[in-house]
Amino acid sequence: RSQSMLPEAFRTGQGRAYDEADVAEAINRQHDRQIRDIVIPEVVNVALNGGVKTMLDGGAEVADLGCGAAGLMLALAKEYPSSRYHGFEVSKVALDQAAYNVAKNRVSNVFLHDATEEGESLGDFEWRFDVILTFDVLHDAAKPEDLIRQARRALKPKTGVWLLADIPSKDTLRENITDMQNPATYFAFSLCLCMSCSLSEEGGSGLGTLGFRVPIAKQMLKEGGFESVDILLEKDNMRWFVVR
Repeated sequence: RSQSMLPEAFRTGQGRAYDEADVAEAINRQHDRQIRDIVIPEVVNVALNGGVKTMLDGGAEVADLGCGAAGLMLALAKEYPSSRYHGFEVSKVALDQAAYNVAKNRVSNVFLHDATEEGESLGDFEWRFDVILTFDVLHDAAKPEDLIRQARRALKPKTGVWLLADIPSKDTLRENITDMQNPATYFAFSLCLCMSCSLSEEGGSGLGTLGFRVPIAKQMLKEGGFESVDILLEKDNMRWFVVR
């Protein structure tokens, strides 16, 4: 990817999205382990002092923004079968893999949405969802502000909650260089993958791997209409926010 994509990206200033099978598969393998070991036991079951778990046990409407191959939704559907799960994705490769995984697991409460189609993006489902999950997505997005506004529009007023995960970057560029473990690896990933994806559309934000740091996250979320932004957990290269 670095040899085929980077020269053109440097010439044009435009990156490339994640719509490639090998990239999607590598990300999914990493996420599957985190979903099993951390996301369900230490995030979903703990958020709002167990309030999210109570919602899911009772039957909630749940959205996964940037659902990838549907690994998180399928794990949740197994753990909380009374709830309904809607995955929103723009990658055709990821949607194809998600459709295969949903069919393979024979679940009837997981639904997929091609967010590039009219009426199928998260923001088209106004006040629909009790819980929205976003796992390692926003720093890759070309228009993260738009996704934040969509989440605000789709979440139920007063009772809805957004569990949002991103890379636990430091507050400043200097701190990312001096205080992060293996900063060169993060910046290399960003150049080849995350920042490239974030610049894959004209006017893309270009946040990159370490760009969704806490001050930026709070600013963007408040500007997008959210009132409360709290950090729930930082573990295994992921920072989880509880957003309301």
